Amino acid sequence: YDLVVDSVSVIPANIANGQPASFSAVIRNAGTVASPSGVIHGVRFDVDGVLGSGGYNDTYISSLAPNQTTTLTRSGGGQWTATSGSHSVEAFVDDINRLPSESNESNNKKSLSFSVSSTTAKPGDANGDGVVNITDMSILLSNYGTTYSNADFNKDGTVNITDLSILLTNYGT
Repeated sequence: YDLVVDSVSVIPANIANGQPASFSAVIRNAGTVASPSGVIHGVRFDVDGVLGSGGYNDTYISSLAPNQTTTLTRSGGGQWTATSGSHSVEAFVDDINRLPSESNESNNKKSLSFSVSSTTAKPGDANGDGVVNITDMSILLSNYGTTYSNADFNKDGTVNITDLSILLTNYGT
C-alpha cells in the first residue's frame, strides 16, 4: 500500500479575514495492496509552514483498497483563523508513521496555495461568500448542536440558538 494526498481544500472556499477555517484532504491508496484495517490513516494540516496549525484528522481506521479514496476533514487540533493575504496549507497523510510498511514514504504530502480576502467575515455568513442567506441557514441547521466552527458565530464551542439569532439578525445582508 502507498497512501498519497490527491487534493487539499479550504472550508469555506471563499474564506474571509477573521473567519475560522477548516481543511480537508482526499487521500488515495496508490499501492497494489490494501492498507491495513484498524490502523489510523491520519492527516495533519500545516498552515504557512506551522506544524499542525490547521488541525488534523485521526478518525479513519478502515482499509483502503488499491486506488480507493476517502476524504478526511479536520476533526481536531489547532483551529486556524484566517488573516488577509496569501497562504498555503499542506496536508500530510500518515504524518506520524502509524503505517510503517507503506511502500513509499516520500509522496505523503500535498500543498494548496490560497488567498484570504481583506473583507471581514459577516456574522452569520457560514460559507464565507459575503452574504447571509438560506445557504448559511442550511449550514447552521445541519450542524446544530455540534462544534462546527464556521456556524458557531459567537465562538462558545457549540452551534446553538444564539448562533441562529446572530444569523437571523444579519439575514439578507
